[in-house]
Amino acid sequence: CGQFARGSLAKRRITVAATTAVGVAAACLAYYLAFMLGHLLWGLDMVHMRGYIGAMLFVIPGFPFITSGLDIAKLDMRSGLERLTYALFIILVATGTGWVMATVLQIKPGDLQSPDLSKPALTAFRLLASFCGVFGFSLMFNSHRRMAAAAGVVGAVANTMRLSLVDFAAFPAPLAAFLAALLAGLLAGYVREKVGY
Repeated sequence: CGQFARGSLAKRRITVAATTAVGVAAACLAYYLAFMLGHLLWGLDMVHMRGYIGAMLFVIPGFPFITSGLDIAKLDMRSGLERLTYALFIILVATGTGWVMATVLQIKPGDLQSPDLSKPALTAFRLLASFCGVFGFSLMFNSHRRMAAAAGVVGAVANTMRLSLVDFAAFPAPLAAFLAALLAGLLAGYVREKVGY
């Protein structure tokens, strides 16, 4: 919903601040309405309303952040600072809009409860959720379905490994993130050789 709203406004040449704000507001409102429907129909625990923050993650400009760091490292300061400023601007608009929506909808931030699942079940759900997240992001950026599926498999394996290392093996989070990123890169290289993506 958020991406559709943002894209619809962008086609009309509306400013990036407005498209970001409307996209985030639409995503948060869609999450709120879907959750309330689930609460009414299936009795979902209200503590899970805190997951609304995930509804706006699609606007986080990861690519400009990464390329800004690369540009600055190569001393291409103008490009690096322009991209960094753009990324920070988007994050500020998204954060402000998310805060306003949380205030209007009376959503209180807080930690989510850990699910009471066995390790195999938790791992399976993490694999599924990670695949869906990466697959969805890939489709959002106009990737072919096969390419998005390949990215989804790589992301699912790497992210599930990261979470499992932290939760089941007590690895420090930065080390687990590094190992997962390394695995994702190695798997992506393998997929590129075998599939051509």
